[in-house]
Amino acid sequence: MVLKFLFLGRQPVLDVDDEVSAYLLRFHGHSMQHKLAHVNYTASISKLLHSFDITKSLEGKKGWIKIDGQSLINSDLTLLPKEYFVLYLMKVEQHLDDVFDKIELLMDDGYHFVLDATLAQAFLKSKGKAYLQNFDTIVFDGRKNTVYTEIVASFSEFEIPCAIRNITTINDYAKYKKEGFSLFLGSYFKEPKPIKGHQISSSRLTLLELLAMIKSDIELDDIVAAIKFAPDISLQLLQYINSANVNTTKYVESIKEAATLLGRKKLMAWVVLSLYSAQDNEISQVLIDTSMLRGHLMELLCDLLSVPTLQDQAFLVGLLSVSDAIFKVYLHSILESGNFSEKVREALLEDKGDLAKLLKIAKIIEEGNHKKMEVIAGKLKVPVDKFSEMLDQVYTYVRETKLSFGMEIS
Repeated sequence: MVLKFLFLGRQPVLDVDDEVSAYLLRFHGHSMQHKLAHVNYTASISKLLHSFDITKSLEGKKGWIKIDGQSLINSDLTLLPKEYFVLYLMKVEQHLDDVFDKIELLMDDGYHFVLDATLAQAFLKSKGKAYLQNFDTIVFDGRKNTVYTEIVASFSEFEIPCAIRNITTINDYAKYKKEGFSLFLGSYFKEPKPIKGHQISSSRLTLLELLAMIKSDIELDDIVAAIKFAPDISLQLLQYINSANVNTTKYVESIKEAATLLGRKKLMAWVVLSLYSAQDNEISQVLIDTSMLRGHLMELLCDLLSVPTLQDQAFLVGLLSVSDAIFKVYLHSILESGNFSEKVREALLEDKGDLAKLLKIAKIIEEGNHKKMEVIAGKLKVPVDKFSEMLDQVYTYVRETKLSFGMEIS
C-alpha cells in the first residue's frame, strides 16, 4: 500500500539575520494510523516529491522532513535524496539501541539529522554530549515558555546549533535570540513592526502609485507618463529591458517601447520587485517571497472560485498584506500612498468584503493547517488536494519570477 500524502507547503527556518537557512516541509498522510503506514512512509513522500518536484521549491536550501521512530526503523529512508533533505527526528518509542544503529547506518551513508530537544535529553543520557555533535541542530519548542539560556549555552560549548519552533511574536523572537538560539521557526516574521517616524522613500511611493495604476483600467500611455515623471525609475526600467534577462532584438531607448514589450503582467512583476529592492538591502527576502506568494495564491483562488473580476484586486490585497512588516510603517499610510481602490482598502484595513474572505483562505492555505484546509475545502466544495496543487504553483511562480528578473536564488 502506498499512502496518499498531501504537500502542505514549506516553513522557513530563519537565522539571526532573517536569512532562510532551510525549509521545514509539511505533509499530511491519509490513514497514518494504519499499522502498515510507516512501512510505506518514505515511498509515499518520495512519490509526492517527484510529482510536485518539491526540490525546486527549496531554492537551493535543504528541506527538513519529519520522521519518528517507526519511520526510521521500518521505512527505506534512502528513497529521499540526501543532497536535498535532512531527517528531522521528532519522537521515538522504540528501543534506543535500534534507533542508534539505524541513525549510524544513515549517517554513514551521508544523511543528516535534526533532533527534537525532548529526544536530545534521552540521547544525552544514553550516549553523552559527544554523540549529539553528530546532529545538525537541536530543536526546542517555544510554546513551553521555558528559559533555555543554560541548556543552549551547554550545547553551544559543543558547537551544536539550537533552533526554536512555534515562535509567533517579535517579542518571543527577541527573547529566544537573547537566550542564544541561532535558528527560528514560526510566523513571527510576518508581524507588523512599524517604527515611529519611519517613512517610505519617494521612489517607493512612486512605485506604489504605479502598482495601483497597472492593476486598474488606466491606459498604458498614462502609466508610461507616470514612469517618465520619475527619472530614476525610468532609468531602472531601461536598464532592465536591455539586460541579459530580457531577450530583445535591439537596444530599447523608449519607456513606452519598454512597457509595451513587457506587457502589463511583466511590468507589474518588475514594479513589485523594484518596490522591494529599491534603495536598501534591509528587506527580508522571506517577506518578499510571502508577499508574492499570497498575491499569486489569491489570483489562483479567484480562478478556482470563478470570480475573475476580482483577480487583479485580489493580487494586490495578497501582495500588500505584509507590506507593513516589509516597510515598517502603518498599513493605512501605505494604502494612502498608492491611492488604492476602496475594496482593497476595506479588505486590508477593515477586514471586510469578498477580498478579505479570500485573504483569510489564502492565509490558511499558506499556514498548512490541514484541519482548517479541510473545513474550507468543504465549504467551497473543492477537493483539499487542490490547495496542495496551488501551493506548488505559487512556489514555482515566486521562483521563476525572481529568476526572470535576475534575482539570486541560493
